[in-house]
Amino acid sequence: MIWVIAVIALSGSLSAQLNVAVVLREPLPAALSAWQEDPTIVRIVITSTSPTPAYPNAVLGFELRDILTRRIVARSRNDHPKQPRINISPGPTSLSLTGPEIIAQEAVEIDPSVEARAAATGFLPEGMYEFCVRLLDEQLQPIAATGRLCATATLLAPNPPLLLTPPDTTRLSTPLPLFTWTPIQPVIGPVLYRIRISPIYTGQDRRSAIERNNPVYEQTLTTTIFPYPSTAPGFSLYPDAQAFAWQVQALTP
Repeated sequence: MIWVIAVIALSGSLSAQLNVAVVLREPLPAALSAWQEDPTIVRIVITSTSPTPAYPNAVLGFELRDILTRRIVARSRNDHPKQPRINISPGPTSLSLTGPEIIAQEAVEIDPSVEARAAATGFLPEGMYEFCVRLLDEQLQPIAATGRLCATATLLAPNPPLLLTPPDTTRLSTPLPLFTWTPIQPVIGPVLYRIRISPIYTGQDRRSAIERNNPVYEQTLTTTIFPYPSTAPGFSLYPDAQAFAWQVQALTP
């Protein structure tokens, strides 16, 4: 009886030595693509200070829950062929995983109530979220683990760029103006900025001019400053234009 109890106790200790810690960036980006591409958003640390079994092809499943509504907004599809697999070595171990090693966008299930918006914009709704993980073996059976399996953070959608110069409604004093704008905040990883400059004709407002007229110039940049180049079409080539409208759009790669 003593021998049997000792074996059971040892077996239990072997299966319960994995410690998991979830570390989230604050605030979180709302862009779905950023979760997969940016290694600084989420980090999972798996450690063990004593002998443990090996877990080849294990899965780190996750759920993203809206704290206010308790609704699971997104979760991993753990049986999906694109879901990343990890190898947990036997014995004392220390494993640090980041977004690209945990999340595959093809293997993420989005709540139907936000799926249409997420598909159209690529962004999740703003709010306070809880990110929880669980370890699964190759057959998707739970692996005993302790530690900080959940972490909370605020999820924010970025504000659009703010146009600075030339100031709105001012008259151009040079044929080669300098265009500047603010970067989007919060940072969501690499961002591109597309500037479009269009003529405004009689009877048009700035929105219809941007949407309907052929642009005088359009360029995609990585910076928030754009000196109008001397090789670009001059504004004097549009004598029928009453003014010119310019727009900057922020894009993920």
